[in-house]
Amino acid sequence: MKDHLFCKIFVESVLTEKDLTDVISNIVNGTIELEHYITSAAMEIDVLENDESDDVLSKDSNTGFLYYRYYLDIEPTDDVAESNYIFEISHLLEDLWNQGNKAVAACDFEEELPKLAG
Repeated sequence: MKDHLFCKIFVESVLTEKDLTDVISNIVNGTIELEHYITSAAMEIDVLENDESDDVLSKDSNTGFLYYRYYLDIEPTDDVAESNYIFEISHLLEDLWNQGNKAVAACDFEEELPKLAG
């Protein structure tokens, strides 16, 4: 079981859900299935709109990320090595940041991610 590798990334972006899905698919070199579900060699990503999204609450420096417009539910593929999976999550975060998005990861391995997950 790889339950300890589940990761949720909250994303604040001006992109539509489709455009964000396309961007993420390109970052992870993945394939889009069912409009917002991405599979890659290392992970499976579900790109979802956050029902709790709130423009005012998202500005709070401590818990604002919980109110970002989107979140990604991410799980490793069955045959990926743990270190490679964490590396790929790090790469995803950095590319999202470099493209002007806000992103914060919530997972059991946050201390192994850049900027302590955001």
